[in-house]
Amino acid sequence: VGYTGIRVRGTDVARTNVTLNGIPVNDAESQGAFFVDLPDLASSVSSIQLQRGVGSSTNGAGAFGASLNISTNDFSQDAYADVYSSYGSFNTWKNTVKAGSGLLNNLVTTDIRLSQVSSDGYIDRASSNLKSLYFSTAYLTDKSSLRFNLITGKEKTYQAWDGVPEDSLKTNRTYNELGQKSDGTFYNDQTDNYQQDYYQLFFNHEISCRLNFNIAAFLTRGKGYYQEYEQDEAYEDYGVPDVVIGDSTVTQTDLTQQLWLDNYYYGGIFSVNYEGKKLQSSLGGGWNRYDGKHYGIVLWAQSGGFDDDYKWYNNEAHKWDFNIYWKGQYDLSNALSAFLDLQYRKVKYDINGFDDNPELIQHNNYDFFNPKAGLVYHLDANDRLYASYAVAHKEPNRDDFEAGKNEVPK
Repeated sequence: VGYTGIRVRGTDVARTNVTLNGIPVNDAESQGAFFVDLPDLASSVSSIQLQRGVGSSTNGAGAFGASLNISTNDFSQDAYADVYSSYGSFNTWKNTVKAGSGLLNNLVTTDIRLSQVSSDGYIDRASSNLKSLYFSTAYLTDKSSLRFNLITGKEKTYQAWDGVPEDSLKTNRTYNELGQKSDGTFYNDQTDNYQQDYYQLFFNHEISCRLNFNIAAFLTRGKGYYQEYEQDEAYEDYGVPDVVIGDSTVTQTDLTQQLWLDNYYYGGIFSVNYEGKKLQSSLGGGWNRYDGKHYGIVLWAQSGGFDDDYKWYNNEAHKWDFNIYWKGQYDLSNALSAFLDLQYRKVKYDINGFDDNPELIQHNNYDFFNPKAGLVYHLDANDRLYASYAVAHKEPNRDDFEAGKNEVPK
């Protein structure tokens, strides 16, 4: 419920390549994958595949810890309707309504799901209110399929991620310092608010019994903000003059603010797949672009001094990502097979300033070659032995670039 995370062999999700039906999920700048924006996704999932380590080539960010592919594109032959409702501690609710048409006239299928997950939370004020919609429809023939998915999630969670101070663990284990005002009370809207919409369009075609291809286009739209109360903020940090009241000059004030993200992430992917008697191979790749805005708005200041909805920073970032790969597996004998995987990836990342450093402009270009090779030996029906060699590269994330112009990460 709310913010959730995953680690694979100690590696966090920012170093794990996450795809949804083959579409990249990792945020283009932070490289994280935020499942809080996809509440109750598991109710629509048909399979989850996790591959540890560098993994075979796939679309999206480079994989260091693992590759995680989530699939929702299976369908039910028969019509269905389900309602689920559950209740738990801390006034936690999960309600799901889902229905599907089954396969109509052996051609068309449609599925829909509505979900809401909410909780008061264990930590003080750590409430969450998550809503999601899943809609998928497909046109299927013997050799082709055309599918459209809309997956949208909207979340509002009270900020409760700073942890409990050690001296409070025995006396007040649920203490949450975030949102505390100067008078000792707590701001009731110290929240994280975000909506993410996934639009996915797929076309698959079987050319022959051995050859098929897949193409897809996608748009991921994200927009939201942190709203927070801040104490003793300096006017100069917001680019406005100090406030003069009578004979006194006020240099600091309590205020409320919103920190916004407003972005579009779009592109396309493809693969051509061949399955022979001894050779299975795939040629694939993708292109995507990210256009993101970062800006902050002052909503209220105790001592005044700001225009209505004053923006104290307004920065943009743009990122282009192209990759192409070929991977194949060849059966050397009934028990032994070899695989080879070659990927080229090009990344262009432009950052036009940061919140605390608006003059720091970054233009970065990367060319990555990621080769992988190995052997698989089948000992018997249940056991196999494999060895592989893999090289992975990936670009730094947004925070890494804020060190300074002379400290650009390699």
